[in-house]
Amino acid sequence: MNAPRLHRSGLDKSLAIGGVILILLQVLLIADMRMQVAVVLFGILVNQIGVWGLAERLMPDRRTNLELRSEVDAFISLIRKLSRLGTKCDAATLEATQSDMHESVDRIAAIAVDGRGEDSSDQGSGGARAA
Repeated sequence: MNAPRLHRSGLDKSLAIGGVILILLQVLLIADMRMQVAVVLFGILVNQIGVWGLAERLMPDRRTNLELRSEVDAFISLIRKLSRLGTKCDAATLEATQSDMHESVDRIAAIAVDGRGEDSSDQGSGGARAA
């Protein structure tokens, strides 16, 4: 699993719940009507940020190697193609798809080693995991 994505997902849920809690607590703890209105509006804002998943937009993914992402997406589409073909395809189609997958893996490795467009904070973090 992708840890930053899970973190942002948890942040969205926390913001949604936190906004509701903030709205409910203001009724119990704040006596001034103007302050109650301000806290309720702030609570609604926090809640909606969480509900609409705006934390994803406010905390964008820091990886910038679009060429690598594009090649990985192409590889995933080859996996889906292979899955669709299943046992119903002939040997030539299966071998062609496997060959395309091997070529894609080679391109992924070349792009990853080259590091074109990669954010310096992410370099070196994924190279230790070779399968």
